[in-house]
Parts: sequence; structure tokens; C-alpha cells
Amino acid sequence: TVVTGLTFTVTGTPPTAPALDAAFSPGSIVTGGSSALTLTLSNSNTLPAVLSADFTDTLPSGLVASNAATTCTGGTGASLGSGGNSLILGNGAAIPAGGSCTLTADVTSSAAGNYTNAIPAGALQTNAGNAAAASAALTVTGISAPTVTKSFAPASITTGAASTLT
Repeated sequence: TVVTGLTFTVTGTPPTAPALDAAFSPGSIVTGGSSALTLTLSNSNTLPAVLSADFTDTLPSGLVASNAATTCTGGTGASLGSGGNSLILGNGAAIPAGGSCTLTADVTSSAAGNYTNAIPAGALQTNAGNAAAASAALTVTGISAPTVTKSFAPASITTGAASTLT
């Protein structure tokens, strides 16, 4: 028996792509200092959003990361790219339903400058869709050499007189 003329209707709301936010704290450090980079992955859906590929945040040249960690569950966890030039969250990690998780690292630089960590749209890929772009700025200032000043009071004296050096 062949049945024809059947119609199926699927109702519901398609999943919303996860959100991605990036922040440095503090936003300004001296050369050799450390700032915490926090990438917050948020999911407004009723089911977890699972990464369908590794998420890689490649840092600007001059920044180096250490101590990668994550609160996201599953997958292969957090790791660093070669030389600390990137932060990686492994395929299969889950962003909780109706919640968020973080990917963090300590970041430093030996060169003064203004650095923008720009993460392109689509870098975070999940079964619920791909996240929009995100960015964070870090200012690294050089350490100034100390200065020393001195003076004599009075500045001129005769032989055998006293003067104070401050």
C-alpha cells in the first residue's frame, strides 16, 4: 500500500548561536606584568551547545599566554598553542544550557604597546550555530627607569664651611 498526500509540519524555534565575550583584567599592565584573559561562552538555549571543532583564539604578536583553564565540561579541555601564542578549547566541550562557561589564561608581554585580541566571527563553532566576533584590548606600558636628584644647600661655600646634601 502506498500512502500519498501526507504533510508534516515541524514547529519550534531554531537554536540561537552562542555568544562570545572577551576581556582582559586588568586592562593595562607594565612590561613583564600579567593580565587575566577571560573568554566567556554563553548559551541561551534549553540544551547545551557543544563545540563541533576546536575553538582557537590566536593572540596578537607580542602577547604570550600561560596557565590555560576552562569551566566548560567535556571535550579535551583547555590548552595553549605553540609558544603560548594561542588559547584552545577542544572539540566536544559543552556550553551549559541557559548558562555560560569560561576559557582563561594569564597573558604577558615584554614589549610596550596597545594590543587588540580580535576573535573573528565563526571561530567558535557549535551544534547551535557559530558565535559572532569578539575582541578585548590590553595596554602594556614600559617601566620607567628611576630618577635621582640631589642638591647642596647652600650651593656655594668657603673652605671649611658646611653644606647639606639632599
